[in-house]
Amino acid sequence: MFNSPSSYQSLHNEEGSSLNHSYVSEDAEKLDTRIVEDKAVVKYTKYFYFVALISSIMLVVNSLTSSGSSLTAKMTSFIYNNKASTYEIDVKVTSGSYGEYPSLSYLPWDAVVEPYRDQEFSIDSFTIDGESVSIDDDYSVEWTINDVTYTGSSVTVMLESTGVYTSTVSITPLTTSKYYGKRLLSGESRITPKQKLNKNKKSPVKVQSNYESSSYELSFTMAVKYVRREIRDITDSDRTSFFSAIKTLYSVSQSEGQELYGSKYQSAETLSAIHLLGGAMTDCDHFHDGAGIATTHVSFTLYFEQSIQSVDPKVALPYWEYTLDNYLYNSSSDSVIWGKDWFGEMSSGNDDHTLSDNSFWANITVSEGSAYQDWDIASTGSLNPYVNAYNQLRTPWNNEETMKLLREDTLYGTDYYSAYPTCSTLYTAFSQTSLSEMNSYLNGQTHGPTHIYIGGAWVNDESLKDYSDLAQASKILNFKILWRMGYTRCPSSCSPGDSCKCSVPDEYIEQYGAETLLKNSTVYYHLDLNSGEDSSYYLGYLRALENSGSAGDMFSSNAAFDPVFWTVHGSMERLLGLKRILIEQGYVTDFNETWGYPSYDASAGDAYLEGSCDWSALSSSEDLTLPTCDTSVICSGHNEDDELPFGNFLGKGESYTNIEFYEFMNPWNDDLPYVYSTYDYDYCDTYDDVDFWADIDS
Repeated sequence: MFNSPSSYQSLHNEEGSSLNHSYVSEDAEKLDTRIVEDKAVVKYTKYFYFVALISSIMLVVNSLTSSGSSLTAKMTSFIYNNKASTYEIDVKVTSGSYGEYPSLSYLPWDAVVEPYRDQEFSIDSFTIDGESVSIDDDYSVEWTINDVTYTGSSVTVMLESTGVYTSTVSITPLTTSKYYGKRLLSGESRITPKQKLNKNKKSPVKVQSNYESSSYELSFTMAVKYVRREIRDITDSDRTSFFSAIKTLYSVSQSEGQELYGSKYQSAETLSAIHLLGGAMTDCDHFHDGAGIATTHVSFTLYFEQSIQSVDPKVALPYWEYTLDNYLYNSSSDSVIWGKDWFGEMSSGNDDHTLSDNSFWANITVSEGSAYQDWDIASTGSLNPYVNAYNQLRTPWNNEETMKLLREDTLYGTDYYSAYPTCSTLYTAFSQTSLSEMNSYLNGQTHGPTHIYIGGAWVNDESLKDYSDLAQASKILNFKILWRMGYTRCPSSCSPGDSCKCSVPDEYIEQYGAETLLKNSTVYYHLDLNSGEDSSYYLGYLRALENSGSAGDMFSSNAAFDPVFWTVHGSMERLLGLKRILIEQGYVTDFNETWGYPSYDASAGDAYLEGSCDWSALSSSEDLTLPTCDTSVICSGHNEDDELPFGNFLGKGESYTNIEFYEFMNPWNDDLPYVYSTYDYDYCDTYDDVDFWADIDS
């Protein structure tokens, strides 16, 4: 049975060492490299018997490295009093008030170092023949870190470039040391990359011997990466810096921001517009409801993170483990997340569904939409995704007069959602055996409900009076299918005080009939409507669905306008990341990573447009020509070779297809500029008796 590494049981063996590289030779020379109890500790143990000089030694390696990683080890042994001698060097790397990185057992490197922060490298212990040796005036210590030399048993370093580097520490005996002048044997070895964790697999590694060295040396791999922590776990100072940086995006325009902070700066308006373009086109949803759900949102989140880092380079984007709120608070609104100095209140309960806590977020407003009105339907095959009828940069069907941030903690007056996805839901998503199925669960069971719960929805009429079964998320989800297929139309312009509602044109009802429209759109099957009813039954449902009502921004394609948006996708990425780590380490062997998404099944509740609809023949929303819909195609943005709208993450102008970014976001990728502070879900075992490791056979 496999135990969670947070209990300080090993991911790699039962003795508790998290990373164990064993070197064995015919001459009984042995080198162990370990990371003990999630610490960045490199331990070298040598057994050397008085033997003839050997210029080249073949070693057998019990390799625990994996794809994308490599370990470089500097080996040093010595002869003292003509008997076997051993020494150990333990190195510790700490980051300010956060201490040592806690989750090295999940990752292939010996240490994680954070950029733009003081990092302390120190000799935690040094022993010879089991005797602790004090690093005092008898020894000199020299570090080579990213090609820069530092001296001292403890040094403080600040690095700026992310990446993976080999660092070295050398301990040299001085004349006052009893080990000064003793004959030393040094060698160098490299564990080849792309070797899967397998305790029984052995691979040869060559070692070249050298008798010139006079220092105890060790080399270790150092990953310089931003560390994304749960937002409640970061320091008050870091939280202040994060909110200060994000507020800059709402206060400084795109042009001014890029002049001040560089080309990676993206204003809140620009980011909102990007999400509207991806999620509010009428041909299909290019960001959701398909195989691109994870890659799109993870890359978009990194795009945002690098924008706030252009403002303050030390800031790492925190994530919000929203499922934890189910167990920490009596009510979701009690969470510190919704504090005035954090993201503002979850819901004010006022009639206009805006925030009334006088927080910064209570006063932000969506942009005026005139700059986004120039749109060509013929060339894009879609109606304008950027503006609503009140000329706001907001979802076209979400016709609220106010320009302020919208939140509501009910769905049409009901508590259909009263909590975030549970640990059981997360585990169900995690336990899927294919990327295709996991994408579907992430989209519809973890990510989507969180957006819906935070955004909420309401109507200002009695359209649901006799249809209480629609007072849930399915009203908007089914409305969007009718809207994308052209069966319901939204006004392109409204004045204050207007009714401003979307509706099914009478011409369609007269020509096709309500039952046909519901069946053609598959809404009939989503709702499992009765067959053989009279026309008024179907017309009633169609009229109840023809207008979305209003939605909080998080329950719409303008979700990126709500600042909490940027913290919710870490949960999705951590879940998928944990799965991939266990694949890399050999604990999961049955996960099918073929790109895809489950087949559309309306009767199973798939409430989204199947395929894509071409609107290029229409002149406007008022043109009652129906778009041409094709259920056999995959919406662009969800194919493995579709190019993502986000890139240049390494500053090389690089772009990514979905499948390329899926590889890039692998937690073991040297080039990925961040890691998460933990990939654990131990709180689920604590609060909900859900053990993520129960079915993983060590």
